[in-house]
Amino acid sequence: MAKNTTKNRFIEDKKTLNQLLKEDYLTKISDSDGYHIQGLTNSSKHLTPLAKQRLIELGTIFRENLKNTPDAKSYFIVSSGTRTEVQQQELRKINDNTTKGKSTHSYGVSVDISRVVYKRSCKNSLKALEKAIDQMQGEGKLLICPETGCIHLTFI
Repeated sequence: MAKNTTKNRFIEDKKTLNQLLKEDYLTKISDSDGYHIQGLTNSSKHLTPLAKQRLIELGTIFRENLKNTPDAKSYFIVSSGTRTEVQQQELRKINDNTTKGKSTHSYGVSVDISRVVYKRSCKNSLKALEKAIDQMQGEGKLLICPETGCIHLTFI
């Protein structure tokens, strides 16, 4: 699906990443309503414009699901963004969960969510995120792949 969404624009290395940034094919992502981008060591804070739009939408729906609750200010942590194939290969050496073939992270359309930060209720905050993901999946806007230690989302 990532191939189709991006017309097979695979990010092989830093040179390719920089070229796609120059062409505005990839755009910078930053904290927004409902989520925080942690300091990324094995990926960059970039997505395709459509994927960025979907991430913002996910954050908005998540927060809407928590409106008028003690957890209204909860947010989820994005722990991974776009990876070059070179970064992907390095990550494989230290993380058994890393995709063995071409990763959707190397198309600029995927993020990993590592956790939810909440004020009062982990259960309610996680339920709000689950509901937001289910809604967007039902609308054909994302694919979900639960992994050990995170939720992998591919925006389509």
